[in-house]
Order: sequence, then structure tokens, then C-alpha cells
Amino acid sequence: VHVWMTNFQTHGHAPDDLVAQFKAEGRFCIKRDGTVTDALCPSDPRNQDLQIAAMVEAAHRPGVAGVHFDYIRYPSGDTCFCEGCRERFGRYVGQPVGNWPADVLAGGVLRDRWLEFRRANITRVVREVSETVRREVPGCMISAAVFRNYPQCADEVGQDWVAWARAGYLDFVCPMNYT
Repeated sequence: VHVWMTNFQTHGHAPDDLVAQFKAEGRFCIKRDGTVTDALCPSDPRNQDLQIAAMVEAAHRPGVAGVHFDYIRYPSGDTCFCEGCRERFGRYVGQPVGNWPADVLAGGVLRDRWLEFRRANITRVVREVSETVRREVPGCMISAAVFRNYPQCADEVGQDWVAWARAGYLDFVCPMNYT
């Protein structure tokens, strides 16, 4: 069995009571216009740790030959602009972000660092799953469903899958080619 895991997604993938709990805890992505999405914020360490633990737990199950990341990314370039992202990004760059979100949008003075921050959040999950699974469940393969439009997807949704493959975090990728 190669276990297919949906990462950061809740719509149709999580019980209603858990979704309500996560909403109450402010763990969902927020669009630039303030709309709350149905995806967990990838910069929130609680959400990162949840994804890592689920992937590692799946790898430990009897008969599992591999684990597969799906939705291992931000939902879009228009997310996430929650207060947690603002605070965590400020720590990442070593200064508060005064003109939020304008400073991180296209043309903003912190745009490049913002894109780097987003890639780092997703990469942390992939790296930690890879390192833990390779140490604890040798031989378990690790794969990911990835956008075919590299390198744009690295900036648009934080999915730097070529870097993950080069670093050895993944054994193979499955480019999403639905059309």
C-alpha cells in the first residue's frame, strides 16, 4: 500500500467537529480579502506538526510501502494573510511588517522574502517527514503530487518540488496532468 495523504485540506477530509475546533483556534488560511478558506495555514507550526505526525504514523502502519503527499502547498498565491503569518513572517525577516500585506504582494519591498518564507514552510513539512520516515521506517517510499508548472509553482503555492527531489526528500513525483 502506498498511502495517499491530503495535506492541509479539511473540506471533505476531516470530521466536522475537528474542523470547528480548528476554526475556533484560528488555524485556517485567510485570503487577502479576509475570506477564511477550508485549508489549514501552512505557516502555523501546529498545522505543520499535524501533517508531519500523520504522514509518519501512516508510514509505520503494517503493509505500508510508501506515503504520498497531496495538496502539499498553499491553496493559492492569494493565501495566507492571517495574523499568524504576519507575525511569523516578521520573525523570519527579523522585523515587524508595517505595511501588511502590501509589502509582501507583487512589487512589495519584502516580496522575495515572502515567497522564500512560504517555500520554507512547505519544505519544512516535506523535509521532516522524509528525515523521520527514512530513519524510522527504512525502505518506505515517499512521493508527492506536484504542479507541472515548475518553477512558477514554487512561488505561486510554495511547492518547490525540484528542490525536494534534489535534496533526496522524495523518491518520486507525480506531476498533476489532468488535462
